Amino acid sequence: CHKKFCPLGHLNCLKTLDVARVTAAADRLLKVPAAA
Repeated sequence: CHKKFCPLGHLNCLKTLDVARVTAAADRLLKVPAAA
């Protein structure tokens, strides 16, 4: 849901995140050219 705080109060989506998924997302963000 991309919310700052879990509306359900359990944070399961963050606790079960795979490391490979996080690093892949970081790699995609780092490849985006900076806005001028």
